[in-house]
Order: sequence, then C-alpha cells, then structure tokens
Amino acid sequence: MKVNLAIIILELGLTASLTPVLAHHSVAAQFDMSKTIAIEGTVTRTEFLNPHARVWVDAKSGDGTISNWEVELPPPNTLKRQGVTTDSLKQGDQIALSVWQAKDGSKLATG
Repeated sequence: MKVNLAIIILELGLTASLTPVLAHHSVAAQFDMSKTIAIEGTVTRTEFLNPHARVWVDAKSGDGTISNWEVELPPPNTLKRQGVTTDSLKQGDQIALSVWQAKDGSKLATG
C-alpha cells in the first residue's frame, strides 16, 4: 500500500511540474485584437523556428519613415501544411500583411 501511494504521489508531482510546459500564451493578452493594421514592405529576415515562425518587414509609414516590424506567424508545421515553406518568404520580397499590433505599441505584430 505504501509503495502504491508513493507512486501516485510521484505521478502527481511529475504531472504538476509538467503543467507549465504544456501551457500556451494567449494571443489576446499580448496583441490588440480589436483592430487590424496593414503592413506593406520588404522582407528583411525570416525564421521558421518553433514555437512560431517570424518575419521581419521594413514598412514605410504615412510620414515616409521606415520601421522594421517583427511579425509572429503560426508554427512552421502549420505553415508547411498550408504550403508555406522557407522558400516562400525571402529577404527582399515585397509583402502585404493584415495583422494585430502588440498592445504596448511596439513594432511587433501577429497575423
């Protein structure tokens, strides 16, 4: 009986310690989901790494200044299933995105 109780306690401890690993952040916690913004510009960098792929875009604002935006994309496997590969977005490509900007107003977005 003591051995079974020890195994149950060990299993509960392992399960509890893995819970943070299994958790995922909320998109709505970091990004303003109430409005979308348009970003048009030139791809400067891409990363197809877990947990999210990312693309950096030099975009011109209304006053003509250029800002480098970091855009969080879905995970690489999700993109691959949709036909998007590392060859789909290359440095120098012109792209247009509809995204949600970070709540802190930084040049970080998701879409």
